[in-house]
Amino acid sequence: MTHICSKPILIGPSILNADLSQLAVVCDNLLNSGADYLHLDIMDGHFVPNITIGHPVVASLKKHLPCKAFLDLHMMVSDPEKWVENMKAAGASQYTFHFESSKDVMHCIQKIREADMKVGLGIKPKTPVTEVLPYVDLVDMVLIMTVEPGFGGQKFMADMLPKVRYLREKYTNLDIEVDGGVTLKNIRDCVEFIFYTWKMLVISLTYYSVEIEIYSNETTGPQFSTVSIDVLGKEKERIFAVLILITRISLD
Repeated sequence: MTHICSKPILIGPSILNADLSQLAVVCDNLLNSGADYLHLDIMDGHFVPNITIGHPVVASLKKHLPCKAFLDLHMMVSDPEKWVENMKAAGASQYTFHFESSKDVMHCIQKIREADMKVGLGIKPKTPVTEVLPYVDLVDMVLIMTVEPGFGGQKFMADMLPKVRYLREKYTNLDIEVDGGVTLKNIRDCVEFIFYTWKMLVISLTYYSVEIEIYSNETTGPQFSTVSIDVLGKEKERIFAVLILITRISLD
C-alpha cells in the first residue's frame, strides 16, 4: 500500500559550482525563490581530490544571509572532528560528516551535539548502508551519495536508491538526503520514492547540473515538458519555482 508524504519535500541547492565572487547573491536569490536550505560542500583535498571553501568563507557568507538561513555543511574532509568548533562559529546549522572519514564516529557525533548543531552522517556509494545502523538513532539525517563525492556535474547513480528504501522501511522519521547528480531528468524517480514509498526525503540539487540538463539541447528556456512530476501535488509549483530561479541565476 502506498502513502502520500505527510511532510513537505525539502530542497537544498548545492552551490558547489557557483561563482564564488557572487556567492552571497546566488544564495540569497535561492532562498528567496523558495529553497528550504543551502547545501555547502566543504572539501579538503585529502578525503576527496578537490578543494572548495573553509570556515572563513562560510562565516562571510552567513553575514549576508537572513538569520534563519539553514546551512547544511557537507564535510568531505579527513578528521572531521577538527572542524566542528570553527564551523559552528562560522554559522553552520547542520554538520554532515562521512562515516568513512572519521576514526571515531561516536565521538564526532558527540562533539557536534555539544556544539549545538544538527548531525548528519553520510556514506559513499561503495559503503553498505548497514554501516550507519549503529548511529541512526543518534543523528538527525543520513546522507546517501548518488555520485562519488568530490566533483559536481556527475551522473546520478540510481542504483543507490535502494539504500534509501532500506533506511525508510526501518526508520520512518529519519531525514534522508540524496546528494549528487539530481536533475530534472531524474527528479521524478526521487520524488516517487518520497511520496509513494517513504515518508520523507531531503533532496540536494547540484546547482549547475540543473542548468546543464535544461540547456543541453541549446534551447532558450527550461524544458519542463521533458519531465512529468504529477506526484508532487501541492509541492509542484514551489519546486518548479526553485528550479527556474536556479536556472536564471546561472544565466545572469
